[in-house]
Amino acid sequence: MEEKVKISMLWQIYGKLLTEKQYEMIDDYYNNDLSLSELAENHDITRQAVRDNIKKGENKLFELEEKLRYYEKDVRTRKANTRNIS
Repeated sequence: MEEKVKISMLWQIYGKLLTEKQYEMIDDYYNNDLSLSELAENHDITRQAVRDNIKKGENKLFELEEKLRYYEKDVRTRKANTRNIS
C-alpha cells in the first residue's frame, strides 16, 4: 500500500513532467482505481501497452525524485512539524 501512496504523491509533485498518456494512466490507475483492462478499453490499446506506459511513467517519477528530492523534503518537514505540535 505504501508504494501506491508514494507513487500517487510523486504524481502530484512531478506529474506534469510526464507525457499526457502517462499522466492520465497513472492518475486513473492509482488515484481513480481503474484496472489495466479498463484503461486498455478506454484508450483502445492493449493491457500490455497500458502497463508499459504506467511503468515508464513510474520510472520517470522515481528518477525525478532521485534528482530533485521534493517528496523526501516534504516528508521530513511534515515529521518535524508533527513533532513540534506534540
